[in-house]
Amino acid sequence: MKTTVQRLRHVLQVLGPAVAGKKAFLPILRNVVVGQGRAWAGDLETAVIIDMAEAVEEPVLLPYIHLSALLKKIPGATPLTIDRDGNRIKLTVGSIRAEYPVPGEAADFPFLPPLGSVSGGQVDADLFLKTAGAVSEYAASDGSRPVLECVCITLGDPIEMAGADGFRLAWGKLPMGLAAQDNTLKQLLVPTAAVHILAKVWKVTEKHPTADSGHMAALKFTKDALTFQHGAVTVRIKLAGGQFPVYEDLIPKEFPHK
Repeated sequence: MKTTVQRLRHVLQVLGPAVAGKKAFLPILRNVVVGQGRAWAGDLETAVIIDMAEAVEEPVLLPYIHLSALLKKIPGATPLTIDRDGNRIKLTVGSIRAEYPVPGEAADFPFLPPLGSVSGGQVDADLFLKTAGAVSEYAASDGSRPVLECVCITLGDPIEMAGADGFRLAWGKLPMGLAAQDNTLKQLLVPTAAVHILAKVWKVTEKHPTADSGHMAALKFTKDALTFQHGAVTVRIKLAGGQFPVYEDLIPKEFPHK
């Protein structure tokens, strides 16, 4: 693969929030996969994919931490070549040569399955993520109540989002609509960890504004998964199961004291 330092550095920045840390259950998740026109990273819950036309070869695993450290202080316009030679990954960056052992096979990297039959629509990405991030601050985080460790998206027009931990509740309505093909699907439970990854990815994603509607993103979903796509970047999230509390009953209908 032939590219530039700036290009690969940007790809790694986009994928970085989804790369598992040193304590990952599966060590292979500490790497990124590049090949067949794209690059991707993720864990068993959230995956980030970015189009990469120059990555025409068969997929190969690259060590995220070592590669990011190497490229950090090299001028962005510097040409970069990546080749696999047996069990070694060879990097040529200008006059610099580096080699890494192949950290595993791309075929062994777990990847979330395709969505299949989906519902979806267009959303204002900035407002959608700002609201999701705000209500996620009120979600539970003690590990004992998985349903409350999510942002609940209630489908309809308008969309409503809520987060709660059993003591506090935050909710908000968005001036946009989403409906499911399956009329029985009313809510999507997005884990707060995925919300935070999505926010970090959006921060470094190249934005493509429309003339009238700002930064729009395509949202597709089933009862099990959701994808958020803008430009060359797609984030795929495994949704949580269960039933979010009927929080509407907890909100007072009248406020006598003002």
